[in-house]
Amino acid sequence: FFFFSSRRRHTRYISVTGVQTCALPIYPDITIQKIMSDNLMLKFNSGKIAPEQFHKSLCNKYNLRVNYSEFKEIWCSIFKPMPDTEQLLRQLHGNIPLGLLSDTDILHWNYLIGKYPILDIFPKPTLSFEIGATKPSPEAYIAAAKNIDSKLYNCLFIDDLEKNVAGARSIGMDSIPFKGVKELREELASRDLL
Repeated sequence: FFFFSSRRRHTRYISVTGVQTCALPIYPDITIQKIMSDNLMLKFNSGKIAPEQFHKSLCNKYNLRVNYSEFKEIWCSIFKPMPDTEQLLRQLHGNIPLGLLSDTDILHWNYLIGKYPILDIFPKPTLSFEIGATKPSPEAYIAAAKNIDSKLYNCLFIDDLEKNVAGARSIGMDSIPFKGVKELREELASRDLL
C-alpha cells in the first residue's frame, strides 16, 4: 500500500494496494482471502501474536504441514507489484509529502522492505502490527495522520476495500475507493494533485 499527503489546500493521503490475492502455492484450496478474514490474521496484523505463534495456529487450524522456515517463504510469496503504482508514487514524491498506512504483519513488512526499495520513500510508515490497530478502526487513521503531522479533516484516503473507505469517512477523512491506477490518476488530477 502507499499513501501520501499534500500541504497544498489540504493534506491528502492515498492508499493503493499492490497485492493480488492468490492461493498459498502448496495449498491451493486455502486462499489468502480465507486467511485474511480469519481472526488469527487480525491478531497477527495487530501485533498481538508472534509470527511463530501465528504459524503454529494456522497449521493447527488448517491442517497445514509446513515448517516455519517454509511457511515464511510461502507466506511472503503472495506479493506482485501493481503496474504503474511505483511510477505514480515517484511522480508524487517531492511534490507531496508521503506517508504509508498498511494493515500488515512483521513477516510481510520485513519481506516488502527488503524487496521493494520504493518503500524507503516513506519516512514514518504506519503499520498495523506496530500500532495495534487495523483499518477500518479509527485508531489506524488517527495514527497515520499523526505520523505525518496532519489533521484527519485535511486527508484524502483511497483504498481498494470499501469498508476502509467508509471507515476513513466516518472519522472525517475525505476518501474514495481505489479502482485502478488510471482512475486514481484521474481523481488526483481532478483534485489538482497531479
